[in-house]
Amino acid sequence: METVQIGDLVLTVAPEAVETSERESCSVSKPKEKVRPRKTVSQSKLILANAKLNGNKNVRKVGKGGLIDRAMETNGWLVMPIEMYKGIIPPEAMETAETLTKGIPIKGFLIADDMRSIEHRRQEPRVLLPKVSPDWGKIASSAGKVAAAIAVGGVIISFLPLVLGIGAIGMALAYDPLLIAVTAEDEWICVYQWWE
Repeated sequence: METVQIGDLVLTVAPEAVETSERESCSVSKPKEKVRPRKTVSQSKLILANAKLNGNKNVRKVGKGGLIDRAMETNGWLVMPIEMYKGIIPPEAMETAETLTKGIPIKGFLIADDMRSIEHRRQEPRVLLPKVSPDWGKIASSAGKVAAAIAVGGVIISFLPLVLGIGAIGMALAYDPLLIAVTAEDEWICVYQWWE
């Protein structure tokens, strides 16, 4: 096959072209069209697409900002570079983050920790006991006093696991560190969260 170019016009002569009459048969191609530049896809869209492909459900955009070099408070969260975090980062957190950002030149990672969890860790845990105060004047005999004391003790003991259990569940749901990837477009993408 032979190609001939005249200005913008490109002619291609097909090898099967034969002389049919006094004129030669030629195949003419279309002028070369300008190649459209590829549309760039943001890094956050690539990370979110990777998350969908890998079945990671809690991956989401959580903010906008660059990679920071010191801890800062924003909207009730303490955000810091990953190197400054004093807690334990689960190994699966880093594995997931590396999987989701593989081949994407992100700026780095941050940790966001709920300020309520930090304040709560500093305070000593207190057990809230229900306030029960029977009217001791109406209890006539010593047997009644013993029965009342046993009843009050039973109420306290029965509510204690419930109070502690609800408190522990509430704490686990409310206070969760986030592992955040910072993209080149300065978007913060939560790539993993865990309960502390």
